[in-house]
Amino acid sequence: MELFIYIIATLLFNILLGPALLAVLILFWVMKDERKKLLPVMAILLFLTGTLGIWGVSHRSHPGVNDWAFLGKNITAIEDKYGKFEQIKYNEDGSGYAVLMTNDIVWYDVSECNEYACYRMDFDTEGKIIKTRCEYPLGG
Repeated sequence: MELFIYIIATLLFNILLGPALLAVLILFWVMKDERKKLLPVMAILLFLTGTLGIWGVSHRSHPGVNDWAFLGKNITAIEDKYGKFEQIKYNEDGSGYAVLMTNDIVWYDVSECNEYACYRMDFDTEGKIIKTRCEYPLGG
């Protein structure tokens, strides 16, 4: 399901909305007498393009997980909210990474054997999450 959502959003953004917005902007520039008629269409296309663009940037790791909800948060606060990590590793300087199963974050079932199964969060020496990504299951 998450792959389907991701594909539809990517298709809408890259294939339909981008060129459509460009075409309306060109028409807006060329057809000076018809600008009032193009304004609502341009506003809708700008809104859709902006919304899908923000969604795409905020959901880079996994289509169902808003990375911005994790970035900048403390690793202990995330553990309090989502439960015990599957794995947590510390480096000598106190930084490290923690892994949650993606099923613990999203509301639908994520297959155990795909590249979205584990949600990895890298954190700095103060425990602040600085990077997120999905990866294959632990040991796989």
